[in-house]
Amino acid sequence: MDRIETNMLDGLAAAAAGVKGKPYLGSTDVVDQLVRDFLAFSISVNEQFQTGAINATAASEKLMELSQRYANIFLGESKAYMAMPWNSPRRLEFFLRAKKPPHLEDHARATDAYFACHGTAAIMLAMRADKHELTEAEVQEELTMMRNGMVRALLGIEWAEHVRASEAA
Repeated sequence: MDRIETNMLDGLAAAAAGVKGKPYLGSTDVVDQLVRDFLAFSISVNEQFQTGAINATAASEKLMELSQRYANIFLGESKAYMAMPWNSPRRLEFFLRAKKPPHLEDHARATDAYFACHGTAAIMLAMRADKHELTEAEVQEELTMMRNGMVRALLGIEWAEHVRASEAA
């Protein structure tokens, strides 16, 4: 049995032993909804800034807090979610650090930087739509690609494909 199969079995065992009723971070639907929510909340921070409800400093702080909150979930630190073995500093954090998200040095953890990077990208897309540089359809297409990439990374799919390609080479 290879590492990927072992990790999948670990995840299934953790899910089977887990508390009923908790959303499982190995579920594509759960992870997809969390990523959708994160991106929507990120864009709402921009809306608050654009309407003058908050200033630039408060907007930046809100995005950082949001990024940390979602990083905590995906690192298995939230009791509201059933984590799989992938959701740990040893696995997910190590993988995301290797991806070298922008401004990594400004964050305590690579997972925080990963979410902040994607939240900022979602905000930039919304701002470009506000300036009529992109159509609503183009923004939705970009957000969908971003969301799909995040889901693949946060579920460990991207890592598993990398390992398989390395082993095949």
